[in-house]
Amino acid sequence: MKPSLVWLLFALFAASCAISEAPPGGAEDKTAPEVTATQPANGSAGIPVDATVEVKFSEKMAATKLERSFEISPRATIAKARWKKDTVVLEFDAPLHPDTTYVIRLKPGYADAHNVRSEKPFEFAFATSAEIDTGSIAGRIYFRRKPTGKAVVRLFVLPRDSSFAPAAGRADREVSTAEDGAYELRYLAPGAAPFLVWAFQDENGNSVFEPEREAAALPDTIVLQRASPRIERQDVYIVDPTEPAAVVGRVINATPYDSIPVTVTLHEVADSLPPTYCVRADEKGRFSFAKVLKGLYVLHAFIDLEQDSLCGSYPCREDSTARCREYCVTYPESLLVAPGDNIQVKEIRLEGSATKEE
Repeated sequence: MKPSLVWLLFALFAASCAISEAPPGGAEDKTAPEVTATQPANGSAGIPVDATVEVKFSEKMAATKLERSFEISPRATIAKARWKKDTVVLEFDAPLHPDTTYVIRLKPGYADAHNVRSEKPFEFAFATSAEIDTGSIAGRIYFRRKPTGKAVVRLFVLPRDSSFAPAAGRADREVSTAEDGAYELRYLAPGAAPFLVWAFQDENGNSVFEPEREAAALPDTIVLQRASPRIERQDVYIVDPTEPAAVVGRVINATPYDSIPVTVTLHEVADSLPPTYCVRADEKGRFSFAKVLKGLYVLHAFIDLEQDSLCGSYPCREDSTARCREYCVTYPESLLVAPGDNIQVKEIRLEGSATKEE
């Protein structure tokens, strides 16, 4: 056989092999990993104090430092994490406490071998006592008076030392809210120490409170009674200090200048120049401030003949060299505005006669 024919047959054979070979890699993995089983099983009791903990996943995981993603309450230190295929085995540096309910939480962000990360945490509990603690605190978290699915709720066992602050302390329990704002803190010991519950709006979803950009609720102290170990309507309201408020009302123009719209101003400090907020009432005298920040304000309503947005004076009609006072009224009560308020002021009547300044 001629050499050229040999090379031609070789090339055809190689091409046919290339065509029949399956493409490498397959479809891209976009499915986040999940926990499929635990040992001890969730809710089990009578677990030996020298037990290890096993967590089985739905697929092969990125094994590097996964133990750092586990939070254990009460605190237990993981001495070693070893793998058996898709299962991680956690060994502790000391025996567990007897007669104790343990809650283990796997924080969101754990990744599979293709670096696809889970966005949801996983929690399970077991007890070294004959029965597991069954106390619970549940409710809904509100932000700007609406249920929020972006809140993190933390529970602290009291007492703490005098320097304790929930924003910086390590929580004994932590959960995230569902889309409807619902939360539940489970496996709590009733009749024992009181608990402090605190929540914040986790805008960026990293489970870290960032006070310069995220709002938090005031902490609340709760005691679970043995006779009633479950609290079901422990709602928490997070106030956004930057949320604007609304101030609305109506002013009656009973002056000779009833065809001129009344000017209404809010001054954060009495007699401050210029006004903090300024609007014109409509033809029916209605006015509305839509984006008022929290503070203490003085409200003025007046005919702005000088067109300077101030309750002051203007050149008198009879004598332009003299100054006459503008028709002006000051609302009798200072307005204390809190974030998100919707304040309806009482009807204001603007009347009187022009008087010269002394």
